[in-house]
Amino acid sequence: MSAPDEAGGAPNTAAQVRLAAAHEVRATPRSMRQRSSGIGAAWWLIGISILMGVAIVASVLWMAS
Repeated sequence: MSAPDEAGGAPNTAAQVRLAAAHEVRATPRSMRQRSSGIGAAWWLIGISILMGVAIVASVLWMAS
């Protein structure tokens, strides 16, 4: 079941639509773990962004003096 099939003129059968809907609604153990883990790796991005911001401000102040 994909968009190219539908665009090519081969519509999905009712069974394919039901199967896709059941697959999308069902929660798998991996998705449950992902939902309960919080922001996780985003803290690395936040920390690096803050570190780069401090480095930029420090270099501007150092060049101004």
